[in-house]
Amino acid sequence: MFHAAMVGWLAIALHENLILSFTVKFAQFDFSVKMIC
Repeated sequence: MFHAAMVGWLAIALHENLILSFTVKFAQFDFSVKMIC
């Protein structure tokens, strides 16, 4: 039971980290496009 909870928590943490890094990359890309234009 404890092991399953840890795996679930780890999956959620990794998923949120992925979304966060993608959002930051997209924001930087968007900023770069605005600077060029």
